[in-house]
Amino acid sequence: MIFRQEIYATACILGGMLYFGLLELNMKPDFAKVAVIGFIFVLRIIVVRYKLALPKFGY
Repeated sequence: MIFRQEIYATACILGGMLYFGLLELNMKPDFAKVAVIGFIFVLRIIVVRYKLALPKFGY
């Protein structure tokens, strides 16, 4: 159900990947957290604004 159409879980997964990527680039964890929160927020705004969705897979 989580991965069906909405991009909630996908946004969180991308945010987690971004967080660990920023840590690998030696960014301070507090700044990385704020950047990731902003990224996920903006991503969700774009998804809602343009009515984007993941492709549907048949079972």
